Amino acid sequence: SDDNVENAVAKTVPNKFVGATLSAGVDYYGESATFESAQTEIKNAIQYLSSNGYNTVYVNVNFNGGVIFDCEFIENTTGGDLLTFINQTAHESGMIVVTSVDVGALAKTDIISAEDISLIKNILASSSLIHSSDAILLKGYCLPKDAITYNDYLANSGGIGYAQYQQNKLTSVMKQFSEVISKANSSLYTGILCDPVWATASQKSGGIDVSSNGFSALTDGSADTLSWLKNDIFDYAVVNNNYSTVTDSDPFNKTAKWWCENIGDSADVAFMLSSSLVNSGTSSWASPDQLAKQLMALSNLNTQGIVFDSYAALFSDTSGSTNAVNKYLTGSITNDYVLKDLSLTTPSKTVYTTNESYVTFIGATDPQFEASLNGSPLERNELGYFSLTFDLKLGVNKFSFVHKGKTIDYSITYKKVIIKSISPATNLKLDGGMPFGVTVVALSNSKVTATLNGETITLSEKKELDASGAQVSEYSSYSGIFYLPASKTSVQKLGAVKFKVASTFGTETRNGGSVTINKVDVLDDSAITAPIGGNYINVGTSLIAEVTTNQAEVFSGSTTDDWSRPTNNYLPAGTVDYTHRSMVYDSKSGNYYRLLRCNRRLYSDKKGLSDVKIYEGTLPDVNNITCASTEESTRYTTIAFNVDWKAPFLLELNPQNYTNPDQQVYTISAATFSYVDITFCYAASFNGDVKISADNPLFSKAETVKNTADLTLRLYLKKPGAFYGWNAEYNLGGQLVFSFLNPAKISSADNGYGVSLSGVKIHIDAGHGGRDPGAGGNDPNCPESVLNLILAQKLQARLESLGATVSMTRTGNYTVGNEERMNIVRNEKPDFTIAIHRNSNEKSGPSGYEVDHFAPFSYNATKYIYNDFSAAGLFPQTKWTGIKWHYYYLGRVSVCPVVLIECGYMSNDSDYTNIRNDNFNNRSADALTQGIVQYFKSIQ
Repeated sequence: SDDNVENAVAKTVPNKFVGATLSAGVDYYGESATFESAQTEIKNAIQYLSSNGYNTVYVNVNFNGGVIFDCEFIENTTGGDLLTFINQTAHESGMIVVTSVDVGALAKTDIISAEDISLIKNILASSSLIHSSDAILLKGYCLPKDAITYNDYLANSGGIGYAQYQQNKLTSVMKQFSEVISKANSSLYTGILCDPVWATASQKSGGIDVSSNGFSALTDGSADTLSWLKNDIFDYAVVNNNYSTVTDSDPFNKTAKWWCENIGDSADVAFMLSSSLVNSGTSSWASPDQLAKQLMALSNLNTQGIVFDSYAALFSDTSGSTNAVNKYLTGSITNDYVLKDLSLTTPSKTVYTTNESYVTFIGATDPQFEASLNGSPLERNELGYFSLTFDLKLGVNKFSFVHKGKTIDYSITYKKVIIKSISPATNLKLDGGMPFGVTVVALSNSKVTATLNGETITLSEKKELDASGAQVSEYSSYSGIFYLPASKTSVQKLGAVKFKVASTFGTETRNGGSVTINKVDVLDDSAITAPIGGNYINVGTSLIAEVTTNQAEVFSGSTTDDWSRPTNNYLPAGTVDYTHRSMVYDSKSGNYYRLLRCNRRLYSDKKGLSDVKIYEGTLPDVNNITCASTEESTRYTTIAFNVDWKAPFLLELNPQNYTNPDQQVYTISAATFSYVDITFCYAASFNGDVKISADNPLFSKAETVKNTADLTLRLYLKKPGAFYGWNAEYNLGGQLVFSFLNPAKISSADNGYGVSLSGVKIHIDAGHGGRDPGAGGNDPNCPESVLNLILAQKLQARLESLGATVSMTRTGNYTVGNEERMNIVRNEKPDFTIAIHRNSNEKSGPSGYEVDHFAPFSYNATKYIYNDFSAAGLFPQTKWTGIKWHYYYLGRVSVCPVVLIECGYMSNDSDYTNIRNDNFNNRSADALTQGIVQYFKSIQ
């Protein structure tokens, strides 16, 4: 009727198809089915699809050699036409109906015969189909190789070739089908279901560049589907892309991209996805996230939409595939979300033996799908991350992770050992007359001794503690020092170092490497002896060590380890002192040191590098110091000294108490130092005045203190703890010049922080990078180095917006060595340096943040960063949260306060989730900015 035609014209097609196929003949026409039961099933299906973001119902109308609106079942059933019911129900839910007709299945022989063409035309033009459809999709049109006899070709071809003749005949038939639909309803959206491969590049110029061994529509089915679409025979194509994203020969992505690029604006292109292949046992469909991955891949292409080939497969799925699809369609999963396979970053080995009583698993899964550990649900967070610590039993421990068809098995053997390692473990040849350090890593709270050449010493224990003061491991490091006998004109074999550890689990002994003392041609009478006055020691007077690096780190002469201490200082290039002929050796680090007469040692061989050069010579017995000048500028208070020779000096901030210095932990509760002591080694006199002006921002006065064997210049601070960094060097005139950083000036401003940082120089060090990824987290593609840089760049933007001049250690993911980092800061000479890191622990429990300092004059800056970061409420306050002393490398730079923040634990899945979140990092950058601003306010 005219009303029906008018209604048909008014129907519209959505901008994007999102549909599923109702195979009516299969799903709803079982032997016991009734029209009413079919209605109920269809109504439930449409309601389910509509509520999950679908807007289109595809209906396969073929059934038992005919179509559902003509079949005997319908004719013998009251209640009306099933297709009409589908149409009405879909429209009530705001959905449209696409009727899919298999024209090949309707033909008696093949669709080329006149009888079949006429039959199919009548069906396509029928009122039941036309007025129950918003769009029609034709399929099953490809011809077998012998659909047209060769005699027919010879009689009618005109010499165009058999294949071309067959293609032309099929194209003519498809034009007729399109025309009859258009005549019945000119506004009806008409398309074709296309095979994924029109032709391969090897079969036809412009074909798909895949090595397909399957069906090609053009060469195997005479269907030039591409030309039908480009010549406007049909409005749209639905490409039956039944490949997966992991198929090698015909990849899903390559096929989809080819169709979109080649159809262009000639017609619309949508894709049929194979929900029927989920759980089919096909290897490339083993992972239940395959359909979701296909949806994400198609989102980058200009498509008319998607249709799943089976609603029944979607609805009955138990693998989680449909759940992921529906979440994507409703926006619960976006393209920012990356579907993950099961992966574990820790432990790195699946079969190993350990001495620790626990194991921590850190990894990631796809949260849309189930995961199990040893048959029970795996405990994960909302992003699928997990960090779990389990106690181990003695012997073999088995763990099996299963997720999305993938299994990762661990076999971990736990052995309780008393001694984990010893140093030295290999034989050594050393010079005589030198301190020689030995180390054992053994169970905590043990009594550990070492014996060499008949001498036994007791080793001191050092426990590794976290920010809460809790022990990180059940093992400790034990160290001690032997003093080797002087070298002789013959080789001395002292034998092996013998270690003994007495623990609550028993006693264990182990032999280390043997020690041999090299012979000398001439006896050395300069063996190290007791102090010769003050803190000095006898190292002989024939060899000189000269500092060759810009700033050489010094260590206490009474130790052999490689631990830095804030009570030591560096020495500038050019500094000279007598040194012992023999070097100090630390068996744990493998480093050699030169011991100086001032009872300090410097690196003589650190991985092939040296901070000194050695030569024979004579130095004066004493030094005389004269203050040449005192200058005050905006940024520095500078004092220059004339010296007789470039003797060492010792610089300390006093008085300052430290917690547990015997454990090499120099924690402080407040910066209490009130003066700076510079002790000029071997100084016999101090001449001239250090003139401190009344308005000097740092110092109130200066005085000299006479010691037993030297002199100390004491510079009193105007306020306890108010010190901001120092630098010392010899200028071209040979003067020793100290530069003390003045507190940076800031001004008020009308912004969220109330200040302008114009003129303030700040350096940001993003930890790790390049070949050094730092700690791993749940995602192997997002290690600490990446997350550090993200936060560092956000902080940079905020500080620059306040007017600060900001320098960066790195601006990309590349490697920067520790020495290079220190030299960058020394050269930049900023007012403040902050290092951005993320924490990690061998166990999954620790979480939160800590703010670290090395030098006591960095403590106040650390306190302000900690206070404002705490006030932001980014992490819950845990026992691992706090201010901590740490010997981290960059913190030893003396030119300005240096603060290191460990912002969240990579080993804790909750922390890791947060620190990967962009908004969380924005809030972290805000808190750090506030802390830095408050620090500069405090020093005005």
